[in-house]
Amino acid sequence: MSVTIKPTSSPTGSDLGPDDWNSWRKHLDSRQEPTRLADLYSFSADSPLTWTLPENLEATLVPALVTHWKPTFSDPGSPTKRKKKKKKKAAAKIARDLSWVDELETWLTSVAKSKPSSCFAYECIAWSHLLPQLAHELPAAPWTELLDTLIEVAEGAQQLSALEDALPQALLAGELGLTLSYLFPELESCQKLEKPSATALSTGILELLDGEGLPHVSDLPVFRALIASWTRCDLMADALDSNFLSEKAREQFEWAIRQAIYLTRNDLGQLFASTSGDKSWPICCEGALKMAGDEVDWYLASQSILKAKQKSKHRDKYEHLESKDLPDPAIHSTWSEFTVMRNHWRKTANQLAIGHEKAIMATELLQRGTPLLQGDWVTSLTIDGTPVTLDDEWDVTCWYSDDDGDYLELENNLGDHGRLQRQILLGRDDSFLFQADVILRDQSAKIEYQTSLPLRPEVRFQAADKTHEGVLTSDTHQALVLPLACPEWRTEPSPGCLQQVDATLQYQLEVNARNLYAPLFIDLSRSGSEKAYTWRRLTIAELLEIQSPEVAVGYRIQVGSRQWCLYRSLDPPANRTFFGQNLTSEFIFGRFTRDGELREILEIE
Repeated sequence: MSVTIKPTSSPTGSDLGPDDWNSWRKHLDSRQEPTRLADLYSFSADSPLTWTLPENLEATLVPALVTHWKPTFSDPGSPTKRKKKKKKKAAAKIARDLSWVDELETWLTSVAKSKPSSCFAYECIAWSHLLPQLAHELPAAPWTELLDTLIEVAEGAQQLSALEDALPQALLAGELGLTLSYLFPELESCQKLEKPSATALSTGILELLDGEGLPHVSDLPVFRALIASWTRCDLMADALDSNFLSEKAREQFEWAIRQAIYLTRNDLGQLFASTSGDKSWPICCEGALKMAGDEVDWYLASQSILKAKQKSKHRDKYEHLESKDLPDPAIHSTWSEFTVMRNHWRKTANQLAIGHEKAIMATELLQRGTPLLQGDWVTSLTIDGTPVTLDDEWDVTCWYSDDDGDYLELENNLGDHGRLQRQILLGRDDSFLFQADVILRDQSAKIEYQTSLPLRPEVRFQAADKTHEGVLTSDTHQALVLPLACPEWRTEPSPGCLQQVDATLQYQLEVNARNLYAPLFIDLSRSGSEKAYTWRRLTIAELLEIQSPEVAVGYRIQVGSRQWCLYRSLDPPANRTFFGQNLTSEFIFGRFTRDGELREILEIE
């Protein structure tokens, strides 16, 4: 589609051309609307296009384009000669600094070969926002060619799939067309982009989120960038007193803002991200909240994201909330294939995140807000000398969350080699993490099991000298780790060990049996490693006969004055005796009260 025109065309018509170039530039210089996006959001001097830029764009043209797009000159609608002169000087400086004609010529030449990447998408949007300014410095031909190219890109991007290209689809199929239609209401060729781009924006949101605002785990790396794009579109829509989103898409956008807040660590980094968050996230979050946040969202953001000045400015939006008004702190989505367990909403929360999209899980453990584990959770298994490959699909067999804790159970099909079940329980008031892998088979075999938990770079594991436990320690935190399948004392025969290998905490077991149980207990309390602790494997009986560990297992754990016990049946549940109690359940985890009674935290029948 071309915007080349006739000499008689009006500057407010649908076309423009070299013969009418001066009129068009004067029109752009004098019009009162549209307001530049940077001016729509007055909370920060930085351009909204800088919000949550992906790290892989640092070595590209994008930062230069974005930097020069900041509001360095006056309002285009200003009628005063002084402001117009200042504006033109700033525009000239931009042209000198980046050699716009050369940069633009190079970029336009590359467009035909460019794939719909995130980098290319940001370049397109940055160029589109520069178009009004560049009219002062560029001749008609390159300016018109740039606009033509951006229109063609926006039209062609309607074929992109959000499921395959999440961020490029949002930026090119949605935001780019909406930006051009917003910036140039005079041009019919740009206005024709609004409807298909708005449809693409809504479709992308609905396809990328699970119905409650959560993205798939594979899209988490670009989730904040998506939030930023959707917020910029909403800012433009609000300025037009319009709405680019369908009713269902707007609802999902509102939920997505809350989920993005959920997924923010104390260092402003996002779940599963190894680096801390960029400085633009609090500003972006504030912008999103301003457009579509509610009082709960504002409160949650005040706990982990907003800066002091931001909280002071918006305190009236959430200060009346009480703890009973807050949602459950845990997140679970089978569709999204990740789970976040959390014991409360404060910054000192213990938190475990699990991404189970693949055989190698992503995991992140925070003790009182500070990361201890982060990265790939790798498990290897050998049966009778044959390495067993885990299936890439984990089935969620149980999810349960209440005031006592969050429990997730997953299962991996090992084919002819049986099943691997993974139990994960995060205690809320008790401040512990219990994790166990269960190998279930029909026949006995030599089972060699190893699981490796990823340590943060600043965390190390200090193994005890005479016993099998150890402590995860950093400059500020310590967490006691008990390998329950091993005996307490190293002088006793042991089926395995717990040790640090490179940057991982490695738990190894080897048995000759039908089934194997590999439980691990991590005390996340503030002073657990400083108190006396012990653990014992307990005797399980059925019809007065003691059962082997391949049938059922039980353990008692003590840290200071706190005591827990657990029972797990590896064969089909039956009436068995455990710690003086008759059980028919598959799994029980409980804590002893001061009067010696066992209070169940979780029971799986």
